[in-house]
Amino acid sequence: MKEYKRILLPLRQEKILVVAAICSGIIATILNLSRPLLMGLIVDNLIQRELKDAYMYIALFVGSRFIMWTNALVFGYISAKASQRILQKKRIDLLRHFFSLPFEESEKVKQGELETLVVSDILNWVRLYGSILIEYIHALAQFIGALIALQHIDIQFIWWVTPFLFFSAIVPMFFGEKVRNIASIAQKKSFKCCRDDVTVCKRYTRFT
Repeated sequence: MKEYKRILLPLRQEKILVVAAICSGIIATILNLSRPLLMGLIVDNLIQRELKDAYMYIALFVGSRFIMWTNALVFGYISAKASQRILQKKRIDLLRHFFSLPFEESEKVKQGELETLVVSDILNWVRLYGSILIEYIHALAQFIGALIALQHIDIQFIWWVTPFLFFSAIVPMFFGEKVRNIASIAQKKSFKCCRDDVTVCKRYTRFT
């Protein structure tokens, strides 16, 4: 649990990123739920040869796709800005702390540790966690919206559909947990690889 808190600490301090992820997830849910409805209205109006209404629904369908693309683009921009701000602050704090250490203490820093922290991949992980949060909000909102819509449908049909809705909400959360484990393992391995590379470089320099 402490390890997860340490990994997610930058996001806990970035309220704008969290709010943007929640809003993005809700918008994505509304758009995803509206597209099947619009598609049904398009087909219905084409069958009834009401072309004027059909063209209007087609325009709304295309607009829904465009808004979805814009939504992803805006969140990518916000997450990139947040990532750069976090990364810049962490690097400055790290270097300031390292330079403030006495010479004896600075020599005790493990080989490769400083390099690993300075070239950290926080940028990628912030986007990743933001995307996972969007998936959580999207899955939950879509699940709730589908349950509300199913209240007007036959009970027998609800019993058939509910398990699929349940899994559609749980699966993103399950894989989000797996991704966090992968993130932790990747960070540990990157530290080990960087430390080994520095050791090899020092040995090579020593013998040449």
